[in-house]
Amino acid sequence: MVVGGGGKVAVSALFATEGLPRTVNASFAGTCGLSAAVTSIAAVAAPFGGSGVANGVQPISRGVAFGAVGSASAVTGQPVQLAGSGALSCAVATGLRPSGMTKSAAAAWSTSTNGLYSQITGWIPDSTNYPGSSVSSDALLAPSAKANANLSASIVFSGASFTTMNVTLQLAVNNSAVITGTAKSVPAGSTATVTVSGAATLNANDKVTVLAATDSSLQAATVGTNTASYVRIS
Repeated sequence: MVVGGGGKVAVSALFATEGLPRTVNASFAGTCGLSAAVTSIAAVAAPFGGSGVANGVQPISRGVAFGAVGSASAVTGQPVQLAGSGALSCAVATGLRPSGMTKSAAAAWSTSTNGLYSQITGWIPDSTNYPGSSVSSDALLAPSAKANANLSASIVFSGASFTTMNVTLQLAVNNSAVITGTAKSVPAGSTATVTVSGAATLNANDKVTVLAATDSSLQAATVGTNTASYVRIS
């Protein structure tokens, strides 16, 4: 009996003249080689909730950024090129664009109202500091709607020649008073800055105006050209 391939007869077997074994259940042992492809899997870092895997002969040890889902393959020892796809979205809140107007060089304003409010006139858009501002009939127009928008005014007053007086400012929306400030003394022959501020709900193109009242009927307080005098919406 000839045995090849590294095999050997484990039990003796009697053979007939035709070469067939007479022993039942004879066993045969041998050796062989076994090979199979092996795939290594490596976890990959994925930003904003994505995921990815890299397939290669050996694990990939460096971090890889993916979109939503991505995969990569590589040959051992070669650079790894990865590709992924994803969608990124975010909520964008649109707010009211700040606007302002400042006192025009064309017109001074004066009043001696003795407690009665009178609109301060002679305003132009403050396009330098607040591009896109719009003024209509001495009113600053609201660029868009906003609940609890901030309204403010700061006015430089020149006092009368011999009468010191208290001046109070008021802000109105569409000719309805919404915010009243605190009275401030404007000395005779000097200047003082009077302010008012507060919150109000605005709709697009609402008209914001500023008014003033004094406690004197003898002489007038004057608002001249001054870029420090303004009305603003924010």
